[in-house]
Amino acid sequence: MIDFSKITAQIIEKLSQNDYFENFKMISAFEPRQKPTIPKRPAIVCGISEANAQTAALGEDVLAGQVTAYADIYAPYSMRGFDFLQTAGRIFQCICSDVPVSIGAGSITADDESECFVMRLTVTFSDKINFD
Repeated sequence: MIDFSKITAQIIEKLSQNDYFENFKMISAFEPRQKPTIPKRPAIVCGISEANAQTAALGEDVLAGQVTAYADIYAPYSMRGFDFLQTAGRIFQCICSDVPVSIGAGSITADDESECFVMRLTVTFSDKINFD
């Protein structure tokens, strides 16, 4: 079952438990506080980019569908030689233990506002969905 209100926190928790991410800043895209504009170290921002659900059982209140979560990797311009592929592999390794429907990785782009290179990873899960 996918717990919609907790999926971002669960992803951050899984990543935080991996020693590889010890020096990364983990941020939920939905936190009610201001995010740092120019990170000093690599950061991963997690959120939900898409969700859809429909009734999955006749006469019962059971919803099922897909939820697409994302993890944006931010590496400051000042960090020369940052390995996006290794980081992406580690993120997929942590998140994909729940058997995703699909995974994806975008190209690396420059974000001048945060002074970082950014890569978006997506993972889509399909199961019963709890929206409570």
